Amino acid sequence: MNKLLSPVKLASFSLRGAAGIASQVFDRSCYGSQSFRHFSSEGGERTGYFAWLRDVFSEERIRARKESLRDDLKRGYVNDLKDLRANNGKVFYAADKLAEPQASTVFPGLRLVSPSEAPVEVPARDGSVRAALVCIAFRNGAEEMLSTWREPFRERLAGQTFARVYDLSLVDSAVMGLWPFRGMIIRGATKNAGGPPPSVELAFHFGDSLEARKALGITNLLTGYVYLVDSRGLVRWRGSGRAEPWELEVMLKGAQRLLQNPPFKG
Repeated sequence: MNKLLSPVKLASFSLRGAAGIASQVFDRSCYGSQSFRHFSSEGGERTGYFAWLRDVFSEERIRARKESLRDDLKRGYVNDLKDLRANNGKVFYAADKLAEPQASTVFPGLRLVSPSEAPVEVPARDGSVRAALVCIAFRNGAEEMLSTWREPFRERLAGQTFARVYDLSLVDSAVMGLWPFRGMIIRGATKNAGGPPPSVELAFHFGDSLEARKALGITNLLTGYVYLVDSRGLVRWRGSGRAEPWELEVMLKGAQRLLQNPPFKG
């Protein structure tokens, strides 16, 4: 005979279920707007509330989010999973060399915060970073893929103070950016930040990331993505899925080349 669930476990399951349903309903109704809490912290409660409402009911935001939802529904989780298994998580193969600055795009602006809720700029524009490896994941399952890029980067460039790793967790949900879910996600991060150079800096984005995903070529949310960014914030190289040996060599040689460039302060 099955044992009855304890009140604590039952409450936990109920909370998870309610959070999931609320997240889907709220996100679809708001079309990925940023959280009310974030706006309130910037412009006061009254200003924040109206800014939040404008974002929710903006025709441009609604239209963009509808397009995103259509794309997501058309592709679907099953297709993402199928591609993940068939292609080892590869959405695209890496280039065999760095892109030249004039042919590179700026890493898109995201509203990023550290585990302490301090704003994070990727990469830092104070001249302290010349080569940044930006790792992006939407799901916990992508962490193992990202480690195949991150660890060789840190090993080969050990001691390089101008190199840095940014681990970005993009939480594409307005509800998950609200209390108490926001704090639970941040506290639940299992990756260790800091360490010897190149250090790892954790950052989180809560809310709609549609424009950033388009700019970075992100189509499958189950895999991991890496971008090599220079001191000007230009994306000079990118990879996806699990790293292959030749891709690692290109990435590492490219990073060493970027480290030789003079720092840019902007």
